[in-house]
Amino acid sequence: MLTKYKIKGRYTEAKIEEVEVVRETAQCIFVPANKTKSNPNGERKELKMTEWAEYYDTWAAAHAALTDKAARQVANARRALEIANGFAWNVKGMTPNA
Repeated sequence: MLTKYKIKGRYTEAKIEEVEVVRETAQCIFVPANKTKSNPNGERKELKMTEWAEYYDTWAAAHAALTDKAARQVANARRALEIANGFAWNVKGMTPNA
């Protein structure tokens, strides 16, 4: 089996998990699952890159991706703060029209 590293990049659940993988393709990985009549191979297919999780070959690559995601979130929050501060100053500077 192969080992991949899964990141979850949501605000409150930023973590890196080690995942055992049966096989992989360019876009998907296959993780072990219970064998059933509808799933005789005992594999579950997951995309490598989704909105919820991403899979990487090494822990270092997963950590770098998570660090980049965190940096983007900080930059977006700073831009939002600048916009909010501009709005607040506009409101404070208002005078009644006579």
